[in-house]
Parts: sequence; C-alpha cells; structure tokens
Amino acid sequence: MKELKFDLVKYAKLFLPTTLSLIVTGNLFSQQLLVTPYLQPGNASTLSKEQKVLIWQTDSIPGNFTVNYSLKEFSNTDKIYTANISSVSLQLKGKPTRLYRATLEGLLFDTLYYYEVRLDDKRLVSNLFRTRTKKPFTKFAVMGDFGAGSSQQAAIAYRIAQQNPQFVLTTGDNVYDNGL
Repeated sequence: MKELKFDLVKYAKLFLPTTLSLIVTGNLFSQQLLVTPYLQPGNASTLSKEQKVLIWQTDSIPGNFTVNYSLKEFSNTDKIYTANISSVSLQLKGKPTRLYRATLEGLLFDTLYYYEVRLDDKRLVSNLFRTRTKKPFTKFAVMGDFGAGSSQQAAIAYRIAQQNPQFVLTTGDNVYDNGL
C-alpha cells in the first residue's frame, strides 16, 4: 500500500488564494437590503406639481438600482418613467450602509401609479400608490398603538380599509424592539 503524503503548506499556497478570491468576489456582488423601499411625500409643497420619494437602505456595497413608474401595471404599451436615484453613505449600529432616494417627478394628481425597484435585472419590490388630491376634501384615518397584531387591531384595520382613506396618520407607539 502506497502512503499518501499531504503537504498542507503547499496545498494552502496553491488553493487558498483562489478560495479567498471566490469568497471576496461573492461578497462584493451581493447586496443586502436592510430597509425595504417605502414611499414619502416629495418636496412639492404646493398643489402646482406632485412628486414622491422612494427611500431604502442597503449594506455598504453600492448597488446598480433602477426605479421605474407608470400609470398602469408595466406592459410593453405603457409609458414607463425612470426615477433619478441618489445615495449617501451612513452608519447603522456602527456599520457602514447606503441610503438610497429615488425621486418620482411629474406625477398627476388624483392618480394611481405603479412602481418597481430593480437591482440589476432582478425586481426587488413592486407596489402602487395614489397621488394627492386637489379636491376640497380629504378622507384620512388616525391611529396609534397598532403594532401588537391582535384580532381587535385587525378588525379596526379592516374597517379603515373599507373607508378607503387617502392616507393614514399614525400617532406613535407602533415600533417595538423585536419583530416587524
């Protein structure tokens, strides 16, 4: 029987650089979404123009994001707009992160829009929103302390949804130390 010798130093010199290269390369191209995209009112303070800002946060690795929006769900026949995206570096719990902002401009009032956030060619998020109204009335709901997920809170949320408010105002006590 022939004895096999294993030279650990030789093995490490041959294969370790390739292994480390694969590990580093894999991490450089991954993108971790820390805060999913959410919509904010834009800086259009008057009723002469309308815009929204979509905000999300990732790890420190810059991503190739695009945000598209349209009056209808995306199809080949719709006019699809692309938002301008900016990002800044931040610190979250002592770790470097990136905060992204996409400005959706030129929006019509009282209109339903669809949007999607893509990283490279992969769709991460798609959703819809309604723009502000120029009508002389506004229907909205006010609520607070709604984070426990009880059946009573679900019943109230259902009743609010039935009323179809234009927006919801929260008074607080909805952020907890754990859970969503």
